[in-house]
Amino acid sequence: MENTELLSKKRRRKETQKIVFEKLSGAMEDYKKDLKEKKLITYLKKVSKTLAADIIKATANKNGKSKKAKKKNEATEALQAVELFSAPLV
Repeated sequence: MENTELLSKKRRRKETQKIVFEKLSGAMEDYKKDLKEKKLITYLKKVSKTLAADIIKATANKNGKSKKAKKKNEATEALQAVELFSAPLV
C-alpha cells in the first residue's frame, strides 16, 4: 500500500512540475533573447522542481495528509479507545 502511495505522490509531483515549467516558460518568453535557451531551460527546470515540491507539501498540509498529522490522529484514537475500555460500566 505504501508503494502505491509513493508512486502516486511521485506522479503528482512530476505532473505539477510539468505544469509549473510550462507556465513559467510561457511567462519568460522575453528572456529567451537575453539568455541562451539552454541556460533558461535549466534554470526553469530547477525552479519548477522546487516550486512543485513546495506546492505538494502545502497541499498535503492543507488536506491534513502529513505524516505527523496521521500519527497524532492514531495516537488520539488509541488514547480514546483505552479510556473507553478503562471507564467503569454504569
